[in-house]
Amino acid sequence: MASSADQQPPRRRAWGSLSQAQIVSVALEIARAEGMEALTIRRLAADLGASRMALYRHVADKDALVDLVMNAIAEHDLVPPGIDEGPWPHRLRLLAAAMRRQLAAYPGMVDVLMTRANHGPGALHLVETILEILADAGLDERQAAGHYMIFIDLVPGRV
Repeated sequence: MASSADQQPPRRRAWGSLSQAQIVSVALEIARAEGMEALTIRRLAADLGASRMALYRHVADKDALVDLVMNAIAEHDLVPPGIDEGPWPHRLRLLAAAMRRQLAAYPGMVDVLMTRANHGPGALHLVETILEILADAGLDERQAAGHYMIFIDLVPGRV
């Protein structure tokens, strides 16, 4: 049996070896595997082998971390390839299916979306994509805005 003196503390990262991209990548892994509730600064620091203070040099707080995770999902996983091809109803269905798939892959993400806005580049790309599809359907700006609101309420609501 090993004594407590034989047990090594977890190894810490070298100073300066942590990047925001690494933080977001591990945060996404936690959120996908265990849900948004499991995503904490303490947990993330442990998984990264870094101190919480090291994380705070890259991410202001948990709200900022959640914003980064939401943006990463929107930027990389929501808008499927080929979304510019085909008739508009097909494209809208593809987008809805991709959104449902990704929201279901991150337990608790729908709850997060219902309580906070996402204004990052990924979210803006999603909005632009939806509005482009609705414009291709022949809707004017006012109609497109109304249908956008319905679409964005229905898709997460179905998850």
